[in-house]
Amino acid sequence: MRIALRTSGGRGEYEVAGSHGSITVSDIIDFHIQLQMLPNQFIDTNNYIRRVQGKPRIRLSDQKQDQHIYLTIADILLMPKPKRELSKTPGGKLQLTENNYSISSIQFDIIKKGTNLISIQPTDIVLENSDRDLARIDILERLRIILDVWGRLSTENDELSNKIKNHKIAIFSGNIRNVIISAGEIRKLFDINDPLKEILIKYNIISEYSYWMGVHREDVELSIIEEDLTNPREAAMNRIKRWRLQASRGSKGDKFSREVKAVYNNKCLFTGYYLPKSIYFNTSGVDSAHILPWAEYDLNSVSNGLCLSKLCHWAFDSGILVLKPSSSSYELSISEAALQAEKEGMISLEGFKLLEGKIPTSRLPADKKNWPSPYFIEQYNQSFML
Repeated sequence: MRIALRTSGGRGEYEVAGSHGSITVSDIIDFHIQLQMLPNQFIDTNNYIRRVQGKPRIRLSDQKQDQHIYLTIADILLMPKPKRELSKTPGGKLQLTENNYSISSIQFDIIKKGTNLISIQPTDIVLENSDRDLARIDILERLRIILDVWGRLSTENDELSNKIKNHKIAIFSGNIRNVIISAGEIRKLFDINDPLKEILIKYNIISEYSYWMGVHREDVELSIIEEDLTNPREAAMNRIKRWRLQASRGSKGDKFSREVKAVYNNKCLFTGYYLPKSIYFNTSGVDSAHILPWAEYDLNSVSNGLCLSKLCHWAFDSGILVLKPSSSSYELSISEAALQAEKEGMISLEGFKLLEGKIPTSRLPADKKNWPSPYFIEQYNQSFML
């Protein structure tokens, strides 16, 4: 499903198109759009889907006070301000600078559908200029960079870092007005340039993963999908897997992996199997898995990690095995979805059923501060709808 810029006449109109799972555009007419960029962090946009001249168009609650969702996404991602009138953008090669591009498509998943309210998770946005030069921004990649910036500048106290902290506070509070104000204050410091790129240069945070700023120029049109048959639960799983991939990259991801394996002594928490790398086996049989790969704090702390065999890692990521904190330890169970899949002959769970029950304390790290965070586990299960 996506929000598309239709350019026929005037400034152009943003319209909703396509479907997600069993939900079609007709099912969400007159619904308020709630935006989720980071898991479990929601922002009320005051944008509504209205039927106008037979078209499902985006309309504002208050024309003077509110702004369109494409501008809010640009504010959260610390992008230069886009221009709605595509025909008035410069031609040639698309430049990510203020008013030099339009956001022509916003791909999104529907997180939940309530009474006259839908919560959406944008996944990609397509940028375009008057010569139809295209680029795609992977929203997760750009958010990963922003999270790194927040972490690196948390102890700084100069003017820019304080403005960036205000931007973070605004997003986590869900206050749309403060998001707009904080992004505007940051943009003022960098003229027309990409604020996030300028921040990385100023604080020397550029790396192989942040250099491209989440911008991709190949296969852009192939990324535009209107009819998405993926159900919301499967879409949630796919998003979490992508967050995990981002979290595992770079030197910080390598350090996290080593530390988690060390405190668990290369033993799988779910099975107790000891599976180290050795002179006989050139790779370890266990992985270091992030519980919350998007955690606001302590992303790479050991308490945000699990040491799991590769099979158990897959089962945990796929929502087959569910970990829940108990009063003094942790409980492992098989999800209802997995049990239903077994009934339908789609999976065999015999080996996993042997793992159900209380996890022995002997499998946990010796120091309790390194035990899996109950808060992170609960947030993960909530996001995964477990």
